[in-house]
Amino acid sequence: MQAEFFHRYLQDFISMTMNVTCQEDLQLLCGALTCCVNELRLRHDDVMEKEVTSLPWVHAAYHEFKNRLQNLSRMISMEPQLAQVLRGNTHAREGDELVLDVYAAVACVEYLEPQALDTDGQRLVWLRQVKRLQVPIELVCAEENLRHYKDRSMAMVHRVQTGWNRIVTLSLFVEHMLLGIEVVEKKLKPLVLEHTRGLCQVSVVWGHIYRNADVN
Repeated sequence: MQAEFFHRYLQDFISMTMNVTCQEDLQLLCGALTCCVNELRLRHDDVMEKEVTSLPWVHAAYHEFKNRLQNLSRMISMEPQLAQVLRGNTHAREGDELVLDVYAAVACVEYLEPQALDTDGQRLVWLRQVKRLQVPIELVCAEENLRHYKDRSMAMVHRVQTGWNRIVTLSLFVEHMLLGIEVVEKKLKPLVLEHTRGLCQVSVVWGHIYRNADVN
């Protein structure tokens, strides 16, 4: 009964303090805040085992993890398909450490792997996507957050950093070398496209290598 009351209070707290647009997003953010409560309580070993989780822990955890929770909410609102991916990842949604925001950033980086850059229209759409997700991804990798990450978050954030660096490098090449190539010199287009595809393939290969290294 007390656990149910705590969960309902946590849901109401999220609804009142964050911009939640649907029930699915609310469940994700409640799970994230629950992990925050668990992580904060673990810092107090004498409390974790002796005390039933009380309501003030919700406020304390939100205050401690506010920036990360808001950044997670931002990524979910920017990429609607992200919520479905995260809901299917029980490993990320539960536990004694907040990792859901880092997993969300991993998914965002994977979404940004370019599928087609053959026309200026496709290039501009992709560059806008990169620009749109730049702030939340870089917040996950920010030095201020790195100092507070626990083991699972640190393991995943390296993957985010590596993937994001690849995306930024490729976006600079597309913006300054490929965008508008048809206007400058049509004959150069096949050559520049070939180099771009080469960069994309290298980006994907390194991404697979890094993911396999994480698994091993």
